[in-house]
Amino acid sequence: MQQDHKSMYPLAHEWDYIANTEYHIPYFAPGELDKIENYGSASQDKFVGWHLHHRLEINPDGSVGKSRNSLIDENLYYYRPASELVFLQSSIHRQLHINAANISRTNRTTSSETKERQSQAKLKSNNTETRFAVVSDMVASGETLSFTDYAFYRRYCLRNGIEFTGAKVDKSRTIKRVDVPKIKSEKREPRSERQKIRYESLLDQLTRTDSLPKIDVMFLRRYCRNNDLPMPTVKMSVKK
Repeated sequence: MQQDHKSMYPLAHEWDYIANTEYHIPYFAPGELDKIENYGSASQDKFVGWHLHHRLEINPDGSVGKSRNSLIDENLYYYRPASELVFLQSSIHRQLHINAANISRTNRTTSSETKERQSQAKLKSNNTETRFAVVSDMVASGETLSFTDYAFYRRYCLRNGIEFTGAKVDKSRTIKRVDVPKIKSEKREPRSERQKIRYESLLDQLTRTDSLPKIDVMFLRRYCRNNDLPMPTVKMSVKK
């Protein structure tokens, strides 16, 4: 950690916490550490077995709130006031997130409107609509369908409320006659804004420490490789 960053935290107990715990980034704002809930109990244990939890990660109803990346994107992750943070015993902290994930899964419902959008997206992704149009034209012109195309045509009509009046079919032919090529989805941009923000945030961290968690080191390697950027010197931090 560089001396100029140390000057941001003139209080000895705050700098000692930053320098001697697994938290290499100051999540809390200067002058706020001893105001964080449960600070007294955590400091008595020298913070061993305690985690600093962001309250915004869990909603008031106990379900999952904002993700780490969302908090970073919204500039709510670093240098936060004590009111947004709390010290929790590590076992309680882990269970809190497990319970939140379970509650979110239980409360997750898909509206009919959402299901319809998902259904339409699936149809477009595999060209089902295009295939149905081709088969419909074959039926209208009196052509004999292969059994595979006939089964598809019948199934599509029944699932989408379309009147099915039958069609000529040769059950001995099981090979699909109508073969509509799938449209390849567009590739995502290699440099998303979120990735760029995370990359710059990690570079800023490295001005204060020479090590990062494994997940962040792996992200840096991948981001630098994909964007032809030099990989900064960094060590993987090891949790004790």
